Amino acid sequence: MTPSNVARSTFSPKEQATLTALADAIYPRLEEDPSNPLYPLSASDLDVPRQLIETLSNLENQDEIKQLKLFLRLVESPVANVTLAAMPKAFSRMSFKEQQQYLFKLATHRLSQMRAAFRSIKALTGAYYFAGLDQQGKNPTWEAMGYPGPPYNKENRPEQANKTRPIKPLKIDRHQTLSCDAVIIGSGAGGGVVAGVLAAAGKDVIVLEKGGYYQEADFNQNELEAFEKLYLDRGLTTSADKGISLLAGGCLGGGTVVNWTTSFPTPERVRQEWDDEEGWEVFYTPQYERSTQAILKRMGVSRDYNRLAKRDQIMWRGLEALGWHRDTMPRNVRNCTQAEDCGFCSFGCPLGAKQSTLVTYLEDAYQNGARIIVNCAADRVLTERGRASGVAATAYDPASGERYQLTVRAKAVILAAGAINTPAVLLRSGLGGPAVGKYLRLHPATAVSGLFDERIDSWNGVMQGAYSSQFSDLDGKGYGAILETGPIHMSVGASGLGWEDGRSFKDLMLKVKQTASIVVITRDKDSGSITINRQGLPVINYNVSKHDLRHARATVAGAVRLLEAAGASEIRTLNTVPPVYRPGSGETIESFMQRVDRQGWGPNQMAFFSYHQMGSARMGSNPQTSVVNEYNECHTTPGLYVTDGSAFPGASGVNPMITIETIAHRAATYLANRLEV
Repeated sequence: MTPSNVARSTFSPKEQATLTALADAIYPRLEEDPSNPLYPLSASDLDVPRQLIETLSNLENQDEIKQLKLFLRLVESPVANVTLAAMPKAFSRMSFKEQQQYLFKLATHRLSQMRAAFRSIKALTGAYYFAGLDQQGKNPTWEAMGYPGPPYNKENRPEQANKTRPIKPLKIDRHQTLSCDAVIIGSGAGGGVVAGVLAAAGKDVIVLEKGGYYQEADFNQNELEAFEKLYLDRGLTTSADKGISLLAGGCLGGGTVVNWTTSFPTPERVRQEWDDEEGWEVFYTPQYERSTQAILKRMGVSRDYNRLAKRDQIMWRGLEALGWHRDTMPRNVRNCTQAEDCGFCSFGCPLGAKQSTLVTYLEDAYQNGARIIVNCAADRVLTERGRASGVAATAYDPASGERYQLTVRAKAVILAAGAINTPAVLLRSGLGGPAVGKYLRLHPATAVSGLFDERIDSWNGVMQGAYSSQFSDLDGKGYGAILETGPIHMSVGASGLGWEDGRSFKDLMLKVKQTASIVVITRDKDSGSITINRQGLPVINYNVSKHDLRHARATVAGAVRLLEAAGASEIRTLNTVPPVYRPGSGETIESFMQRVDRQGWGPNQMAFFSYHQMGSARMGSNPQTSVVNEYNECHTTPGLYVTDGSAFPGASGVNPMITIETIAHRAATYLANRLEV
C-alpha cells in the first residue's frame, strides 16, 4: 500500500508513508519461511495502514495528534536517530534488519516517551492486523489462529438477538432549552440507576448521554466496531504517559453494557474503612445495605450462571493444587447461555442476558416518562445564585453531522459521567472545590499468561466465572490484589503481549489459542489525578506507586506459581519485551521475577490497564479533600450531585459496578424525597 491509496487525513503524505513503514516493520512480510501462516502477511497486505491513519486522524484530542506528528518527524530524522538509537538513518531508509533493531531499541528505550510511542503504534496496528475485517467480514489471520470470529451473523442470529427495546431517545434537531426536575449527565451504573429511581418516584427526568444508543439488534460483536461505538474514545484512552490503558463505556448504559458482569457488593471491610476515615456513618449502615439489596435484586445478581470456561478451569485447578482461596463469581445475568458466545459479550450481549442499566433502570426510567437524549455531551454545569440550575450541552446528529446547543434547566443536576469525565465537567464549570480531579484510583491491572499443551480458546465461555482473594490483604490493612481471568480477543492480545521482533511476535500470537491469562487487579492505596487540557478534555495523570507496585509484584509472582501448578509449559509477564519462565527448567520463580525486574515495571515497560476508575470527585466530610458530602451533594454547590465511581472515597478493591449502583441508589432515594413534585 502506498500513501497515495490513503484517504484524506490529518497527516501529510510523508507522515502517512512513515506510519505505513512502521506498521509493515512491526507486522512484516516474511516470505522466505512458510512455517507460520502469518509470516507472508504484512500490515499493508491487510490494509492496516489505511485503517490506522483513518482512526488517528479522527482523534478528538489535538494534543495526541501533535505528539504523534512529532514522533513521526523524529523517526525520519537521521540526526535524531543518532541520539535515539545510534542509527544515523531515516527509518524509511533502513534495511529490514535495521528497522527491527530500531524498533527494539524504541521498545526498551530509557525515555518513557519513546517506549510510549512504540507501544501505542504497536497496539493499534495489532488491533487492525488481527481484528480488522475484509469485505467478507473475516480476517485472514483468524483461520491460522483458530479464532472463530463473532458467533452470530445475519443468518444465524437467535430470535432474542433481534429484540427491539422500548426506549426511543428524544431527537434534538435545533438549538433549544428544556426544563425538568433532574438532569442526569451519564447513563451507566450511576446515572442509569438514579434515572430509574427518580422517575419511579414521579420526578421529571432528563438523561444526557454522550455516546449513542445501541441494543441487542445492533450488537454484531465485531471487535473493532464495538470499540468504536460502545467504548469511551474508541477504547484508546490512556494515561498521559501512555503507561496505563483505560477502558470505559461510551454508550447508553455506559460500562454496564460492555463489562464482564462481575458483581461484587462493597466488601464490609471497605465500607467500615471508608466510614472510619471520614468519621461518619454512611457505608456501614442499614440504609446502605438496603440499597445494596435493591440493586442485587434488580440487576439479577446470582451465582446461577458461572459455569467455568476453560481459562477459569485452568485457574481453578492451579488454585486447588496450591490450596489457595477460590470461589465462583456473582454475575448480573439472567438466562445466560454460558456457552461459546458468552465470551464475546464485552462487545454487547445480543441475547439481553446481561442485566445492564440499559435493560433495567433506564427502561424503568423511560417507562415512567424520563426523556433520554443520546449523542449529547455536557459542556458545563450552570448555576444561579450559587446553586446548580442546569446544564449547557452540545447535541450531535450522526446522520447530518450537525451540532446543536442544548440548555437543560433543572432543580437538580446529577453528574454521573464516570471518574474520567465527571471531574472534567466540574473543572470546565469551575465548580467542586480544591479536591476536584484528585484522589483518582484505577485498580491498575496487569496479567500473566501461560502456554499449555491443550486448546483453551480463551475467547470462549462465561466472561468471569471464578476468582481468588489469596493476595487481597498483603499489608494487613486490606490492600493487595485479586486474581481473575477474562476473555482474550485479538486486539486485546495484540495490545498486551510483548514484542521483541516481527517474527517472534507472530509466533507468539499463533499460540493464543493455547494461552490462559491470570489477571492481577491491584487495590491502589496511592492516587493520581484528572486535569483538563486547552480543549477542556480530561488528562489522566497516574503512575503506579512503589507501594502498589510491591503488591502487584507479589501477586504476579503468585500468578506465575499458579500457572505452573496448573501445568503451563511457558509463562510470560506483560513486559514490553517479555522474559519467559519455563517450569522444570531449573530456574526458580524468584530468579524469573528478578529478570522481570530488570525488564522494568515503569511506564511502558510493564503493560498496565484499568477497567475501574474511581475517586476523582470523592465523597467525604472535609471540603478540602472531597467534592461531595454524605448525600453525594457538592460541598460548594447545592443542587449538584455526583453519583458515579468518582464519588468513591478510595479504591473498592473489587470490580466496582455494584458499589457505584448502591451509592447511586442511596443518593437517588435521598434526592427523590428532597425534590418537589
